[in-house]
Formats: sequence, C-alpha cells, structure tokens
Amino acid sequence: MKKECNVDIEAKLYMFILNLKEEKNKKYSIDECDKHIVYLFDNYEDLKLYFIKNGISDINSELLDLCIMKKTKRGTIISLKGLCDHTIKRYKLGKELTQSQIDEIHSRGKITPAEKVKEWESMGLCAPGDAIGSAANRCHTFSNCHECLVEYASCLEEYDEENLKIVNMDDIPSVLIKKRKQVSNENN
Repeated sequence: MKKECNVDIEAKLYMFILNLKEEKNKKYSIDECDKHIVYLFDNYEDLKLYFIKNGISDINSELLDLCIMKKTKRGTIISLKGLCDHTIKRYKLGKELTQSQIDEIHSRGKITPAEKVKEWESMGLCAPGDAIGSAANRCHTFSNCHECLVEYASCLEEYDEENLKIVNMDDIPSVLIKKRKQVSNENN
C-alpha cells in the first residue's frame, strides 16, 4: 500500500499562497502540464527515488537540487511536475551507453535503443503511433521525429532486431501475379 506524503503546515501555506495544486499520482509524462502542478516528496531520498524509478539511476545531487522548488523545515520537498518531467526527458534524450554495455546487449542477440531508433527511421516508422491519433501529443512535444523516437526507445534497455524485408512487386515472378489475379477473380 502506498503511503501518503505527510504534508506540514509550511508546505500547505506555501502551496496556498502560490496557488499550487498537488499531483498525487507521481508518474512521468512527456505531455506538458499546468505550471501550477507540483509533486510533494517526504524527503530528499523520496525525491531521488522518484527519478530512479523513472530510469535515472545515476542522478547527481546538483541536478536534484535544481528540481526542488521549496524544502520545508520538516523536510517536505515541493517540486514542479513539469520541471521533474522535463529533467527526465532531457536525461533520456542524452543517455549514452558505454561500449561494454553495448557489447553485453549484443552478446544476448539484442540491439541497443539507439540501434532500434536507426532501424525505425530506416523503415520510416513512427514507433509510438501516428501523428494524428495516439501520438499526436508527442508530435507537439518534440521538435523532431528523431528526438521523439530516442525518448520512446529509452523506455527499454534492449530490443529484438526486426528483420523485415520490403518487397517490390517487380521482383515477383509473373506466374505468381497471374495466379493471384485468378484467385481474386474467383472470390468476386
């Protein structure tokens, strides 16, 4: 069971004065949010744990300090949701693997997120969806498709390589094309 953040009076007063609203569901999102939405953390370790859960295991204290809007005398930390999300997104876009990590992934017969991005781009794919439906918000958030794919691919440590082959109708023997036409005519 998830424990509730025990907000102190100082934090409540600070939030009231600045018209801040707490988001209790601490979940990373690429979507922009209202500038008055904040996360409340019990302490510094709770804040650090949030970033670790979202894929930033090596976050340094200087970066964490920049994400703190207010720290009360009781230790409650108030952080803007948008700033936390932006920090995670920028980290994911700039994350690079070491050669030993790449070799380890390759030894398992898998490919890295960067290689998966190249694969998607070579096939002209939009991994999250399409630009008008399920991925429309991503198209407005990222400045280009490459950044979107890099962030999307960073969700997993490794991927299976797709071995898709694009077939041109000119390469198919004419006998098979006639057979296919006959089958389609019989169905009509």
